[in-house]
Amino acid sequence: MPILNEVKTGGEQSHATWHSPLFCHSERSEESGKGWGLAGTLRKLVGRTGTWFVRSAIMPDYFITWIHLLAAVSWIGGLIFSQLVLTPAVRNAASDPAAQEVVRLSGQRFRTLAWASLITLILTGSYQLLNESGSARIETAWGVVLMLKLFLFVIAFGLILIHDFIMDPYAPVSKPSLNVPASVPASSRADTVQKAILVLTLAVLLVASYLSKT
Repeated sequence: MPILNEVKTGGEQSHATWHSPLFCHSERSEESGKGWGLAGTLRKLVGRTGTWFVRSAIMPDYFITWIHLLAAVSWIGGLIFSQLVLTPAVRNAASDPAAQEVVRLSGQRFRTLAWASLITLILTGSYQLLNESGSARIETAWGVVLMLKLFLFVIAFGLILIHDFIMDPYAPVSKPSLNVPASVPASSRADTVQKAILVLTLAVLLVASYLSKT
């Protein structure tokens, strides 16, 4: 149980000080090195290194960077696969319902991965940007290039919103409409938007590489 000791201050006022037996660090324990002295030492050690432990041990900066890069690789890699592998492979079978269904299901699965990657990029990127907020190089040419990177990302993000929620090329379709030629132009427009997204993301990656070397 905690112990309340009355401590006289200035001979006029008294204050109650709270001591926990677990962290009681008496003069006797300091001399002998036994008892509760070890607990008191640990308490002081934790108090001094608590902030460092939270920022460096639980979520160090290099781990944040790793998550950021992993999200970028997942997003850009999926776009490259879609544009350079999947879409050309089924282009000659545009009238085949089975091929179109494969594209639609693949697109739906990639859209889930893409949005998870985007959210991760925004969160980790915001953390890294806050770390740079006090840096002097924000006010130099480096900061201007950083703003260019953010501008390109915002444009790409807007195109993704249009592609996924307005055009929505991966939405389920009824069986009678699978062979309707009128759906081809809409799919072609969505493919063009996805190409623009890929170009913008590669530009963002190029600017990020420049920033990492300056």
